[in-house]
Amino acid sequence: MSKTRTSKSDARQRIVETAERLFYAEGVRAVGIDRIIALMCGEPNIREVMAFPKSQQAADLMADAPSTVEQRQLDDLHIALALPQK
Repeated sequence: MSKTRTSKSDARQRIVETAERLFYAEGVRAVGIDRIIALMCGEPNIREVMAFPKSQQAADLMADAPSTVEQRQLDDLHIALALPQK
């Protein structure tokens, strides 16, 4: 039984090719488990495998976020808003 050895340059090339498929199309150098699962499942849209996907308006429909904040909540957390005058 003969073992074939992969040269270092071949191994590097395979790593680069794999990394290129895992990186987001926008050029962000971050790989999440959801992206890997989407590739493994052959899903073109990452939102199909995400546990809590956002809508196209970046809203979380499960948590009804973003939503308005009451002044009482801001006071509890000692947060002061400096909004421009209308």
